[in-house]
Amino acid sequence: MTKSSTIILLFALFLFTPFINYAQASDSTKVETADKEEEEIFMIVDQMASFPGGEEALFNFLRDNIKYPEEAKLKGIEGTVYVSFVVMADGSVQKAKVVRAIGGGCDEEALRVVNLMPKWTPGEQSGKSVSVQYNLPLSFNLRRESNKRVKKRKKKLKKLQLDKPQYK
Repeated sequence: MTKSSTIILLFALFLFTPFINYAQASDSTKVETADKEEEEIFMIVDQMASFPGGEEALFNFLRDNIKYPEEAKLKGIEGTVYVSFVVMADGSVQKAKVVRAIGGGCDEEALRVVNLMPKWTPGEQSGKSVSVQYNLPLSFNLRRESNKRVKKRKKKLKKLQLDKPQYK
């Protein structure tokens, strides 16, 4: 094996390794609920859970409810927070957790908004309502600002850093 083919192989392995975790041996897992009975949480179902009003309504809900965290604004933090949650058989959203974080208060804001969601239309398996795992990417992007605003934000951040007590 030549050096270039070894490098290509390592690059391909590096590139596809993150997707290995998404492969599932089965399409559901069992979780013990508060009343000690096991409830299946499906990953793959006949009919996926859906937000009331559809995908466009979900985007509108997120747009109207997400507030860009001040800390993230000041530090210029942008990116995508991935939140995983379960749409229960009754349509309620539970067990929300951040799968991939970016910091600056964005992770907490993503969880807050997911937990605000109204009841969804539950997923269906064999004609029966079931609990479904759902993964939602939430993008946090700052609008491109004028140099004046950027300088003002940097000045505010510097002032905040100066106001913090310094420990040695």
